[in-house]
Amino acid sequence: MKKKKKISIDLIHTAFQFIEEQNFEYLLVSAKLKGDIECINNLRSTQKILWITPENFSLGNEEDFVAPPLGQKMDLSSRVSFSLFLAYIKNFIGYEDLIACLTTQCKVGAIDTLMVSSPRKLFPWLAGKERVFKNLLQKISPVTFVSLLEVALRLVKEGREGKPIGTMFVLAHPQDLEKYTEQLILNPLKGHPKKTCNIHNPVFFETIRELSAIDGGFVVSPKGTVISSGTYFHSTAHHKSKLKKGFGTRHAAAMSLTKQTESIAIVLSESSSDIRIFYAGKMIFEGGVHS
Repeated sequence: MKKKKKISIDLIHTAFQFIEEQNFEYLLVSAKLKGDIECINNLRSTQKILWITPENFSLGNEEDFVAPPLGQKMDLSSRVSFSLFLAYIKNFIGYEDLIACLTTQCKVGAIDTLMVSSPRKLFPWLAGKERVFKNLLQKISPVTFVSLLEVALRLVKEGREGKPIGTMFVLAHPQDLEKYTEQLILNPLKGHPKKTCNIHNPVFFETIRELSAIDGGFVVSPKGTVISSGTYFHSTAHHKSKLKKGFGTRHAAAMSLTKQTESIAIVLSESSSDIRIFYAGKMIFEGGVHS
């Protein structure tokens, strides 16, 4: 244990020498040990840090970006990609920025890996489409999108009654989706106050969890109001033919819907415990949460 801690501290010192030599502005830290976090805070100068840490850790700098709790079941690659994606959406980092990443792959939690990543490397679909994507985010609200991602992540982590959840969220102006959707059942959310049926309302999460057991999915407005659940989304034969092996009807609907409308879809896979995000008819993010 002591040897691993020493290796971790030595690696952190080496990382900061590399960061200063290369003039890196950003550092991503996936850490589990307070000693590592304290060492990083003592060595940092002007670097902006993106933290992936346990919930109860205090991190010192208000200007840093703190990723939402991702849970230990999400693999390292997915944690890094998901956190950088959120940081990009929130304009903490830019598409061309290089980010030094200090991470841990061992069970003990001591930092043992230094690598370099960037949104350009992780999200090649964004090349040449940054402005279009950011314009869509402004239209459907980046704040609501991030909150919806956090809801989806929590559903995947916690499940329902000990079982994984499979469902789909479509974020868009509801009128844009009308001709592509229909209710499988009477809409359970119809007639309820908008403030109550809102993803920004923490109390409403348990209702979302229960309604996720219904076939179909959810329609979410830019303000975060969940307009409907138990909603069927139409997909075309063309998009079904382009599906990856193992993808189902929700994935086909997400591809088709985001291709035909200004929307973003988040699909939760019951079979694999993956989160997949679709935009403009393509899967733009895939992250696994595995035991």
